[in-house]
Amino acid sequence: MIVMHKNSDITPYISSISWGGSRSEVARKLELKVVNAPLDDNITPPIIDLADPVYLFEDDGKTELFRGF
Repeated sequence: MIVMHKNSDITPYISSISWGGSRSEVARKLELKVVNAPLDDNITPPIIDLADPVYLFEDDGKTELFRGF
């Protein structure tokens, strides 16, 4: 799966993904755990603000599974 934040691929910074819901339900949920290593200068995790768009795609990068804030 591919996770996009705005126009950037943040998949390398995601340690786990959980998403749920179905087409028949009104609301769906996506939970992401973002890597945070404040003492490691080699890792600069993305800053995702509250109202920023996040997208979840299949591995093909075209099939959108989730879109939300």
